[in-house]
Amino acid sequence: MIIDKFIEEKYLTTKCIKTGSVVTGKFLDEGVIIKQVDGWEKLQFTVLIDGKEKLYTPNFRSRKNISDAYSSDTSKWVGKEFTINLSNKNGKESIIAYPNVV
Repeated sequence: MIIDKFIEEKYLTTKCIKTGSVVTGKFLDEGVIIKQVDGWEKLQFTVLIDGKEKLYTPNFRSRKNISDAYSSDTSKWVGKEFTINLSNKNGKESIIAYPNVV
């Protein structure tokens, strides 16, 4: 039995993106708020990337980019596509999402 699908990471991380590549994704839900032990809250979405479902927690810049184009109501993001790029700031890689607006 090949168990690759059980090993593959379920979260969308910088490891999932090759440097210099342009990756398109799609929001599959309106997101949920995840409460962390330290009291912080995260907004997490299920997205489709390369035909695979991943959990994605967008950073501030990504949330701003997407909400400016699609609305601050995340229920309107469902089915919408976005493009992600890697950003390197001060030696730390992060994922930045941009809406696919025609």
